[in-house]
Amino acid sequence: MGFAHPRKRIAQARQTARQPAPVDCPGYNDRMPAPPDLPELSADWFQLESDPAHVARERERARKLRGSAWWKRRLQRGICAYCEQPFPAKELTMDHVVPVARGGRSTKGNVVPCCKPCNNQKKLMTPAERLLLAERVARAENDESADDQ
Repeated sequence: MGFAHPRKRIAQARQTARQPAPVDCPGYNDRMPAPPDLPELSADWFQLESDPAHVARERERARKLRGSAWWKRRLQRGICAYCEQPFPAKELTMDHVVPVARGGRSTKGNVVPCCKPCNNQKKLMTPAERLLLAERVARAENDESADDQ
C-alpha cells in the first residue's frame, strides 16, 4: 500500500460521497425487479381536489425549469428515473414525482426525467402508491395461482 497525498485522499473521499446509495424500490435499480403491468385505475383510487390556479402556476414553473441548464444536464444523462433504461434526450419527459394535480411543486426535488411509457403508467400516483398497487396486483396473482392448484 503506497502513500497517498492528503489532497488525493480528500478528493477520493469526496468522489465516493457523491455517489448516491441505491434505492430498494422496484423499477429504480437493478436489485429489485420492476413491478408488473399495472391495471387501469378506477376514479375512486385518487381524491383530486386540485386548485386550478396552483396547477397553472406550477405548469408555468415547469416550463421555466425545462429551459434551465440543470434540466438539460439531467436529460443528457439519458436515463429514465423509473425503469433506468437509456433513451435519447428527446424521448424523455418531465415527470412530477408528486403530481401537480395532487399538490406537487415544480422544483428540482420533485421532477425527474422519465420515458413516456413509465410516465403514462404512473399517471397520478406517487411512487409509494405505485408500489402499493404493484404489491396488490402481485398478491392477487398469487391468490389466483394458489386457487388453480
